[in-house]
Amino acid sequence: MAAETSVKLIPTSTVVSIQGGRSKNEDTAECIKFDDSLFGPVQFCMVADGHGGAAVSKMLKRETLSTYKELFEKYKIETTEQGLVGIEQLDVIIENTLRELNSHLQATAVTRMLSGGSTLVANFAFLDIFRNYVLNVGDSRFMMFDTETGEIVHTLEKIIDLEDELVTEFPSSDLAESASHLHKVLGKLKVKNPQNARELKHLKGQRGSWNESLADQFHMDNDPTGRGIREWKLFLNNPETNVNNSLEYVQNRANDDELVIGNRQLPSTTRAFGDFHMTLHLGEIYFCTIPTDRNVALFCGCDGFEESVDRDLIPKYLCDPSGALGNLLSEDHKFVKMYNNYKDWFLHQKIGHLPEDGVVNQLNWLQRCVQYVGHSHLPSQRDCEVIAGAVQWLQWAFHKYSTKAPTDASNKFTQPFADSVRFRLKFLVQSALARLSFDNISGVIIAINPTQC
Repeated sequence: MAAETSVKLIPTSTVVSIQGGRSKNEDTAECIKFDDSLFGPVQFCMVADGHGGAAVSKMLKRETLSTYKELFEKYKIETTEQGLVGIEQLDVIIENTLRELNSHLQATAVTRMLSGGSTLVANFAFLDIFRNYVLNVGDSRFMMFDTETGEIVHTLEKIIDLEDELVTEFPSSDLAESASHLHKVLGKLKVKNPQNARELKHLKGQRGSWNESLADQFHMDNDPTGRGIREWKLFLNNPETNVNNSLEYVQNRANDDELVIGNRQLPSTTRAFGDFHMTLHLGEIYFCTIPTDRNVALFCGCDGFEESVDRDLIPKYLCDPSGALGNLLSEDHKFVKMYNNYKDWFLHQKIGHLPEDGVVNQLNWLQRCVQYVGHSHLPSQRDCEVIAGAVQWLQWAFHKYSTKAPTDASNKFTQPFADSVRFRLKFLVQSALARLSFDNISGVIIAINPTQC
C-alpha cells in the first residue's frame, strides 16, 4: 500500500565491518532492500555485536530477516483480514512481529546451545509509508539524522520496552530524538542518604535481600535521564539474571574500566541474545516517521564507535568529515590527556608538543605517538598496527580531498551525502580507531533522499 503523496524516498546504503584491534571479528552486519506485497519497498539493516565468540552474531545474521518475513506475513494476514490497511495496522503488525522475533531469536540461541552472546540493532524502513521501526537489544546504536546539519531528527513517537512492558509515547507536538538508548549501567551507584549506606552495604550479595523499592535509595553517576539505574533495576528484578534475588552493586569489571552488576564476569551490556543467566534478552521497539522534507540518513552501529566518539558527534563526523578532522585531537583524546599531564615526557620520547592547529601536523603527531609509545600504552601490537593504519588512511583522505575545490564532483568531503555514503562511513570508522577505539567496529548507513515523483 503506497502512501498518497507525490514524494518518493530513494535509499542509498553501505555496510562496513572490520576487526579493529581484537584478535577476531565477532560482529556481523547486513543491509538488504526487499518488497512487501502490501506495504511496498522495505529497507532492512542490522548490526550484531558479538562477544565471547561469533556464534550468536552469525546466527542473528542468518535468522533475523528470514524469521521476520515469516512472522510479518502471519501477522499481516491476521491484522488486515478486515480490509483495513494503514499506518495504524502496520504499527500493530510490526509490534507483534518484533515481539515474537525477539523471543524466537533468543530461543534459537538456547536450543542450539550457542556460546557467548551478541547485541542486535535491527532497522525496518517502510519507504512508501514513510515509517521506520527499530528493534534494539543491547548497547549498539540506531539514530536518524539530517544530512545537511548533522542533527538527530525528532520523529520518534513511541518506545515499547519488552522487558517490563513500559510504553513511552511522545505527543505530536514534542516528538523525541529518533535514536535508541543503550542497555547498560552508566555509572556507579551512590546512596542518596549517607545514613543508610552501612545498612545497604550489609544487604549486598545476601540471598533474598533485593526489593525493587531499594532502588529509590540510590542514584547513578552519569545518568541524568535515569536510563542506567532503570537497567540496573530490571537486571535485579529478573530471576534469570538475579537467581538469588540479592542486592548487587555496580562496579568495574575485572581487567578493564567497564561497569557491570555484581561480582560475576558479565558482559558490560545488560541485554543481549545468548549469554544465559548473564543478561536480559528482551529489547525495545521504536516507532518513528521518516521525514519527507529533508535528506536524512539512518545509522546503525556497534558500541565500538562510541568507545572513542561521543554519540552526539557521530552524525557530525558523517556529515562534515573535513570539519571533524580538525577536531580529531580534542581534549578527551587519550593521548591528548596524557600530553597535558606529561608534556616533558612527550618531548623526551621525541613525540614533541601537541600542535595547536593544522590537520597535517596533528595527524603526524598522532602517528608519532603510536610509533614511539604505542607498544607500551596500547593494549596490543595489533592495536598499534590498526591505529597507525587508521591515521595513515586519514592522512591520505586529507591530502587527496582537501586540495580539491568544494565544487569538484570528485571531492568526497563535499559530495552529496548519498553519493559518498561508503567514504563517510569508512571515515567514521577510521576516526574512531584513530581516537583509540580497540574494539571491532561495524556499522550501516542508509541515506534517504525524498524526490518528487
